[in-house]
Amino acid sequence: MFHDVGKVVVPRPILDKPGPLSELERQQVRRHAVLGALLVANLGLAPAVVAVVRHHHERWDGTGYPDRLRGEAIPLPARILAAADAYDAMTTPRPYRPPLAPEQALEELQRAAGTQFDPQAVDALCRVVRAQVLGSAAPGFAGRKSRVASAAGSSAGSPVTASGVDTRAPAI
Repeated sequence: MFHDVGKVVVPRPILDKPGPLSELERQQVRRHAVLGALLVANLGLAPAVVAVVRHHHERWDGTGYPDRLRGEAIPLPARILAAADAYDAMTTPRPYRPPLAPEQALEELQRAAGTQFDPQAVDALCRVVRAQVLGSAAPGFAGRKSRVASAAGSSAGSPVTASGVDTRAPAI
């Protein structure tokens, strides 16, 4: 995916590693957002595109990277991309785990809404996936706040967080 273009400088064995990443490996992976932004800036792409590449790993609560932006300080396209990318990561097979079912991935996103993800981006993504992928009407999200407040881990014993990160290793 274009937003992860900076991963071209991350050694392939790190990206494909089936086990936990070392601290040095995590640092190398984290650099991809800044390096990707530099790459697309040097291609002359619009500053808004550069900002999405740089900030797609920022978290709603300000604990993301590279700049620890919080809430609406994160560009809206980056907030949307973060939720969509996490859904894709969770529903795609990885070397360290099988894919989650679409509804399980949506539940994980809802649990992380308000901490990791923009709640409105998650709500919109859930409506689209339920309508387009699952073929059902998008129900209201009554009760989501209680699920968000109690979000401390992934569902069904899955070692994967809403960002698609393997929890067997410390968070990237």
